[in-house]
Amino acid sequence: MKRVIALFSGIGLAFFAGSLMAEPINLNFEGTEASPAVKWTGGNVSTVERHFRSSGDQALVVTGPAATVEFAAPVMNARFFFVHGGDVAQGTAVAYDAERRVLDMVRSRPASHYGDSRNFVRFNTKQPIAAVTFTGGVVDSFTASVYEPDFFLVEGHSWVNDDAAGDNAAGIFFDYLSTTNTLFMAWFTYSSEEKVSGPDFDGDVGAPDNRWLTATFNVRPGETTVVGTLFASTGGEFNRPRTPFQATEPVGVITLEFIDCSRARVSYELEVPPLSGEFEIIPTEKQVNPAAFDCDPRGALAAAFQPDISQVDADIELSIQAASDGNQVALRFSWDTNKNYFGMVRDLRALNKDGEWSRPIANINPDNPTQTEEDRVALIWSVEGSSRSANLGCFESCHNDMNRMPEATVDARHYVIPGDPSELGTYQSDMWHWRGNRSGPMGYAEDTWVRAHAYGSGAQGRRRDDTGSDGRLRENQGFSTYTVTVGGATRELELPDLVYDPAVNSGFYFLSDGARLITPAFIGNLFNNLTFEKMEALQLQHALILNGPKANALEVASLDQETLNAVAAQALAGGIINVPYLQDDLTGDSDQHDIRSTREFSNGRVSITMFRDLDTGSPNDVNLSDLASRDYHFGVGVHDSNDGGRSHHVSVPISVGPTGNLKPVTVDDVAEVNWRTIPAFNTTVFVPGDMSYQWLNDQFSGHPVTVGRDCASCHSIKGKEHPFFDATGSNCMGCHTSGRRAATVNEYAPLFLDD
Repeated sequence: MKRVIALFSGIGLAFFAGSLMAEPINLNFEGTEASPAVKWTGGNVSTVERHFRSSGDQALVVTGPAATVEFAAPVMNARFFFVHGGDVAQGTAVAYDAERRVLDMVRSRPASHYGDSRNFVRFNTKQPIAAVTFTGGVVDSFTASVYEPDFFLVEGHSWVNDDAAGDNAAGIFFDYLSTTNTLFMAWFTYSSEEKVSGPDFDGDVGAPDNRWLTATFNVRPGETTVVGTLFASTGGEFNRPRTPFQATEPVGVITLEFIDCSRARVSYELEVPPLSGEFEIIPTEKQVNPAAFDCDPRGALAAAFQPDISQVDADIELSIQAASDGNQVALRFSWDTNKNYFGMVRDLRALNKDGEWSRPIANINPDNPTQTEEDRVALIWSVEGSSRSANLGCFESCHNDMNRMPEATVDARHYVIPGDPSELGTYQSDMWHWRGNRSGPMGYAEDTWVRAHAYGSGAQGRRRDDTGSDGRLRENQGFSTYTVTVGGATRELELPDLVYDPAVNSGFYFLSDGARLITPAFIGNLFNNLTFEKMEALQLQHALILNGPKANALEVASLDQETLNAVAAQALAGGIINVPYLQDDLTGDSDQHDIRSTREFSNGRVSITMFRDLDTGSPNDVNLSDLASRDYHFGVGVHDSNDGGRSHHVSVPISVGPTGNLKPVTVDDVAEVNWRTIPAFNTTVFVPGDMSYQWLNDQFSGHPVTVGRDCASCHSIKGKEHPFFDATGSNCMGCHTSGRRAATVNEYAPLFLDD
């Protein structure tokens, strides 16, 4: 027996569905679990060592071709013991739906001890799982339950015949009366006999072949099929009082079976005249605009993911590790994000009601509702022999006249004020800039540098993308007008120059969640807490890459008309696209491939690793050839706030080298580092408010920053210690912070001169 509940909310019906045949699946691979509900192929059931299992003596070992489990009925809550070690390689388990679309994936864990609870994994999906494949690993104690979906969301409560079924056009309207658990249905259809209509019909309103049938159903928790009496209303007149002949009488029986949120089956038996039949219906929105239809059988996307940046100003504990193999250095930066997502997109566009490509409202940042920002990590290295940048870190290049600072009157960007006017325009600092959308997806960090400029000159001191004659690593795409045909109508429509290749983006030309377009109404789902491994398995693209080994973009101008029409249909359905795009074919005198990178994100923790040759040969790069024998200095900026410009976290100056805070570990190959074995230097990064190089000079009442001396040489901050300094001192910048407000000496952190 099946059951249904229908809830009317706003303009939609939500159907809660479930099954009463929920016999759990429990497989321990002891040779006693043969069941028609499960079909296993591949792998070997073998006696294994104790730390490879969680029950009995045997487990499923997958060392050759992939093993597959298929379920006679879809399942949910799949959980199993999944380990690797010794001769058994790390395994991957992938869950699929009935159409063989990837739902989720998990990796095996290093074998530890018998039944270790940490080695149980589960799939994070609410969609019914039809099959699971295992590549590598050892599997034991596989459990699951028969699928019982959480809920179905139907956008709108009017349904129509599915045209593909070839039925006569008809419409059905649903409403739910929550106080009585009653589902009301109105069926708009036609007479079973041929009637005179059209130009020869002299009636005043409507046509004589129109029929309006109704039914009500008592609904009970859990059922997906309901049966009710079908009524016909007759004898009334348009816009007239009730007549003596008006009546609503039973004419038969109707059955509704809700297959899922996007399909239902209607069957009927009429008494007078004796007629019977069945047909399928779909939501009206699905018929009118299928690409934009947001029905989600999983329920996971029915309420869009809500990004949370309420704590972005809180301090971040940053873990930094370093390794070198004599030719290259690797620096790894890890932190727990202050948000509930990782910033992987920036500067998005979607068609608005006026047919213009504008930024969709994301409602992440209350101060800027359309803002979507990438997360970033930036390093500024001190120039050879400069004690100023060694002591001030990032603050040496931050000034009151810079973009978005309170006193800014010009559009200045990072620059250094030189000690000698003859140094104007010269190289001062090396800058490594990893971006979550505009470099990281391609496996690089931007290789940039900072020049010397005069204060108030509108300096554009940061030299981005120093690529010589071959163009920039990243550009912004444009939009062009095309003639397209959508829904039988031909029109002129502006489209982006680049869209995603659907072959690597789950069949979509625009951003998607793997099952449908992500439209402005569901833009929050761009920020779901997905690992990069899951995104790859689910074919979810988030950064346009025009060329190179990770290319995923199509040039719209080169598409044939049929494909162009398909792109236009998804654009009109609410498709969202990135403005920035990346290029990976830079050659010649470009040095944009100098800093390679990897990225990880799981359970709220970010890890960004940058790799670079000790000596790149470029005069604009810091030469780290002496890393084994001397210390180098840098400051770190972490953008973790869905905001750009000055709204980011910074560190105090950090030294790396044999006597520095961060001591590189010598390894054979930095590309093969086991980072779990590398010691970390942990430091607090903070939002500095409006603090700048000028602030550090101006606020200290006759004790300005002195080139060649660090803060601790003159000051100590009572009651606060920082790991950068020894026990006798601390750093003024680490205390003089106030979130996004301008910091002052007296209000937030009193500065005490040493006696």
